[in-house]
Amino acid sequence: MPIVPALRQEDQTTSCHERDAIQWALDDLNPSLREALLLHSLGGCTVPQIARILGISPSAAERRISRAKLQFCDRYCAVNGDDVS
Repeated sequence: MPIVPALRQEDQTTSCHERDAIQWALDDLNPSLREALLLHSLGGCTVPQIARILGISPSAAERRISRAKLQFCDRYCAVNGDDVS
C-alpha cells in the first residue's frame, strides 16, 4: 500500500486541492470506516481504545482501520489521478 501523505496530520503547507481531495475521500467512506480511520490516524487512538469507543472487538476495529486505509487510499489517489498499484 502506498504511503499517502493525507493520512498524516495536515500542516499549513497543505494545498487547497489536497484538502479537498482528503475531504472527498473521507466523505466517500462508509461512516463506520471513516470513524475508525479518524480515531486511529488523527486521534492517535490505539486499536483497543477504538474497539472500546466503538463497542466492537479489537479484531473488528483492526479490520475496519485496515479497510478504511485501503479505501481511503484508493479514493484519494483516484481524485489525484495517482496510480495506486
